[in-house]
Amino acid sequence: MTRAVVDLDTLDQLIHDELAKVEPASEVGFAVWRQEPDESGANWNAYLRRCRGKDSADTRWWDVLPRLGAAYGLNDEKR
Repeated sequence: MTRAVVDLDTLDQLIHDELAKVEPASEVGFAVWRQEPDESGANWNAYLRRCRGKDSADTRWWDVLPRLGAAYGLNDEKR
């Protein structure tokens, strides 16, 4: 599968938008960083953490990063 190439700000917004579909934005925080391509070819990774709210049996938010990692790659522009 070919990934669309986006800049870091766009990727940040895509993650935010996808997380907002399954969790209130104020309840989940995340950080994104570049990395050498992993075995799947993704050249970025992120960390998600529930910041507020109670733990839920709904774990759909864990699917956001793998799905976006398969669809998007970061451009080579460093910032």
